Amino acid sequence: EQPCHNDVGAEYASMASAVGYLEFVNQDGSYICSGTLLSANSNNPAPNLLTANHCFRTQAAAQSLRAYWNYNSGDSPPPGTSFTAGAELLTTTPLSDFTFVRLTGSFPGGLTHSGWEGGDPASNATIVGIHHPKGSHKRISFGFSSTIGSSCSTNLPSACENYIPITWTSGTAEGGSSGSGLFYTASNSGRLIGNLWGGQSGCNSPINWYGRFSLTYYRVSSYIADGDCTYGISPSSMNFTAAGGDGNFSTTTGGACYQSPVVTQPTTVHAFINATPINIADRNDPSSPPGIGSPYPSII
Repeated sequence: EQPCHNDVGAEYASMASAVGYLEFVNQDGSYICSGTLLSANSNNPAPNLLTANHCFRTQAAAQSLRAYWNYNSGDSPPPGTSFTAGAELLTTTPLSDFTFVRLTGSFPGGLTHSGWEGGDPASNATIVGIHHPKGSHKRISFGFSSTIGSSCSTNLPSACENYIPITWTSGTAEGGSSGSGLFYTASNSGRLIGNLWGGQSGCNSPINWYGRFSLTYYRVSSYIADGDCTYGISPSSMNFTAAGGDGNFSTTTGGACYQSPVVTQPTTVHAFINATPINIADRNDPSSPPGIGSPYPSII
């Protein structure tokens, strides 16, 4: 584990309670990642969780999921740590590297369902990442965004423009951090704007890439929003000759494409699905190659 991790302070404690430590089973073994509860429509939050497509992408893996909450100390969840077992896979794609599930087990009250925003951060926006590195307790990293498309890893699963490049100035991310949320700072709405694909792991201003929630939104909006974002399209029509050809439309999103955080009440109304027992002794993240923590382009 890297020596530069930051514990989550009081300013971010409520916001960070939306972040869970995830254990699950894929075809070739058991793995760990991080994920974030998202605020849903009508301020009546369903237990929807965002993580990474490279973590898992099948219903079988979703059903094996165990999400731990308020795991804030130690290198494994302390005895009695609350968890939710089982999930339904709702949608997933490698384009912005996200998986979106609805948790089907009971979960504790007092958890924040993170607010989210359908726009992208400006260059040099101050942001935070909240995650469970190496399966250890929850940590927070501070940094800034770069212009989308300006810095790319050759290993990204889709176009560079689908990811937000982030440089950490305090803290870092590691295997097990994958799938965790990228947020505006608490003083600037605290809303989620991306989820972690991977990147460099270390303490010397490493760069990570997060799938853009502005793209993910189109696939998850029916689960989390009262209505679609308002868009302007220019031009509103276009004519082509019989020979066809290329054309371009520009779209702009309205300012109402966001949801604020909501705090949950205890719930046991969802059918409990027993998670498959797993052994996570190796603390594997599905994308982590041998030697994680080595220089770029090691992937988290």
